[in-house]
Amino acid sequence: MNQQWAECETDLDVKLLTPMPPFAAIENPSPPAPKRYKDATQTPVARTVPFPRTGGPAEISPATELPGIQTLAAVSSALAHEVSAPLRWITSFSELLIQEQGAALDQVGKDYLERISGSAARLSEVMRDLQRFVAAGLQEPRQQIVSLEAAMCAVLGNLSSEISSKNAHVTLLRPLPPVQGDPDWVQQCLTQLLDNALKFVPPGAAPSVRVRAESDPGVVRLYFEDNGPGIPAIHHERVFGLFTRLSHDFPGTGAGLALTRQACERMGGRAGVESEPGQGSRFWIELPETV
Repeated sequence: MNQQWAECETDLDVKLLTPMPPFAAIENPSPPAPKRYKDATQTPVARTVPFPRTGGPAEISPATELPGIQTLAAVSSALAHEVSAPLRWITSFSELLIQEQGAALDQVGKDYLERISGSAARLSEVMRDLQRFVAAGLQEPRQQIVSLEAAMCAVLGNLSSEISSKNAHVTLLRPLPPVQGDPDWVQQCLTQLLDNALKFVPPGAAPSVRVRAESDPGVVRLYFEDNGPGIPAIHHERVFGLFTRLSHDFPGTGAGLALTRQACERMGGRAGVESEPGQGSRFWIELPETV
């Protein structure tokens, strides 16, 4: 089946929250959807928190003003140099041992080798994400007008296989106002938040995600509301820490949300979450509105 979505084609389960035939073309709602939209049929999430304001959006912080970023860059570079070669040897010899001596190993021995190989692969991912975090901290954002709707179209295309394989339902509540930011960074943030919403769901449940935006003087806040297990309030800030994982039942290094918050803050915005256990999560990013 073909469906037009924000001037791009997709066969995903993506629709607008207005009375429309299934898989109809997405158009601007009429009348406009009210703010603080709530759908009684969806798994409830924590209430929306008002925007705290202290005089407009945050200023963009130059990389040179980020404390410790130069030191972290030096440490990251040294670690990458010293760790990458041993990791390659560990991975290579583990694979060779399994291939050439696997028949002589009992199940316990094979399990040990698989754990060694898996740990080496995870450490490689951690090093890669650490370098990404440092590199993003040293770069300057290319601030310009960014279309959130075009960015979401690209994200849906990039994650189409995952959305289809998980039978996920993605709902877009338009319009999504344009913002000021770096186009690549904005798309990376949207990708991370949608990917998380698709990933962190109870076993056997199909992901259900609602994407919507709200405007406040000077800023636009974009929400990703999911039907996941929810997050206790004590962990709302912790989940944005580098390499923080609340559960090891899901893949990943725990760097995604840290990268998202870092990018938003570098573009003069913020990132956060509203959630309660058993009631899903509402992750949001906030970016300067266009002038």
